[in-house]
Amino acid sequence: GILILIIACINYLNLTSAQAITQTKSLAVRKVCGASGTGLIIQMIMESTIVSLIALPFALQLAQISLPLVSQLLGKSYQLTLNYNAFLSIGILTLITVSTGALSGLLVSLKITSFSLTETLKGHSMAIGQRHNMRKIMVIFQIFIFIILIAITILVQKQVDFAFSRDLGFAKEGLIRVPVGDHNYELFKQEISKNPNILTVSGAMWLPPHINKMNISIPKVDEPEKRVSVYGLFVDYHFVRTMGLNLLKGTDFDETKNNSGVIVNEPAIKKLGLKEAIGEKIAFGTIIGVVSDFNMYSLHEAVGPMIIGLNPSMCREIAIRINTSNIKPTISFLKDSWKVTGGTTPFEFEFTNDVLKRLYQSDIRFSRTIGLMAIIAILIASLGLFGMSLLTSQQKTKEIGIRKINGARVGQVIILLIRDFLNWIGIAFVIACPVAFYAMNRWIVNFAYRTELSWWIFASAGLMALVITLLTVSWQSWRVATRNPVEALRYE
Repeated sequence: GILILIIACINYLNLTSAQAITQTKSLAVRKVCGASGTGLIIQMIMESTIVSLIALPFALQLAQISLPLVSQLLGKSYQLTLNYNAFLSIGILTLITVSTGALSGLLVSLKITSFSLTETLKGHSMAIGQRHNMRKIMVIFQIFIFIILIAITILVQKQVDFAFSRDLGFAKEGLIRVPVGDHNYELFKQEISKNPNILTVSGAMWLPPHINKMNISIPKVDEPEKRVSVYGLFVDYHFVRTMGLNLLKGTDFDETKNNSGVIVNEPAIKKLGLKEAIGEKIAFGTIIGVVSDFNMYSLHEAVGPMIIGLNPSMCREIAIRINTSNIKPTISFLKDSWKVTGGTTPFEFEFTNDVLKRLYQSDIRFSRTIGLMAIIAILIASLGLFGMSLLTSQQKTKEIGIRKINGARVGQVIILLIRDFLNWIGIAFVIACPVAFYAMNRWIVNFAYRTELSWWIFASAGLMALVITLLTVSWQSWRVATRNPVEALRYE
């Protein structure tokens, strides 16, 4: 937000400068007629400040209209109410508005009033800021900011897509979770298992992906004096099959084959110091199966060592795998079965894909927010670029007219006008890439499993900056390049 505000202030200064170049002769005439330099400076400051203040109520109204969108993006409820905080905020906004207008007017007026009266009245072009690198730096800074925002937007969206497309180690499609509550879990399971659209049913304390954890400390097998920390999970029969886990060794829990033992994942084998795993005994029982890694939690965390024990009475969530070709009638059947199997807990269900969306909701909101900020920054920066192109074309009006009379084509004139902008984009891109890389790397390290910082992210951001800049300045450049050279030479 601060960066966008800085861009807006820079743009206002640039646009004010571009507008002020047309007033140099009238100001010179006023000075000849007796106007003081201080009076002219105050006049320009007042004009600039009034323009800024006129914009303030429109900005407040736009903020009021935008609040529902902002609330939705950030997952919070915001309202503009007339209280102490609202008046304080309006006061701060008014101070920023007045300061921006006054500073812009002051800087431009000081520059204009410093011009030579004789040169101005003779019609010589006063190239405001032409020799000042500060103006170029400000434009480069704007392009630099929106290249960074574009790059970050692309990366965040890439990571969100990666989270949903990554193989989490279990089958997501057609998997439903239902909270047990005070319901008769066993009776409900028996009832729904009669439906051919119900492929398999199981349960667990928590079904992946989840935020809850159970940490347990047990002795290592090869070094009993040492204790290690692992995750624990109690489940029902057929948990591996229902979740679609990859069983590497041994068997799943099956009431017809085994009623005891534990299943471990691959990290647990290393953490507990196991050799063959199957048949070895740990503190919670004999190992009957080994499953490959699966993400019990979000991608922000690496897969940890886990021991899965059998205890149907501990199941708080029911895992139901259904036939995806008959979803609606199957859901209706589940609701009806829920009603006739006792309990006061209402029937609630979620598909695993919906759970994933909720789990990554903050990342999705961040992606949308950064994208919106990038769009706003680009729109505001485009206004500044337009102001600079307007200023450049005004400074080179007579030069363009002479070039056209001497045979210069429209394309050559356009290249002359946009050449500086292309150089500024190149400089901004070179500076923005390492800064964007650092910022993106700081964010992406929060994920244990993350997408790559691909080179094309930076290339795409630079290309978009180039296209946006060219679209912004080319119209004004084309307009000046196609102007009648006779009119151009009469200019000034």
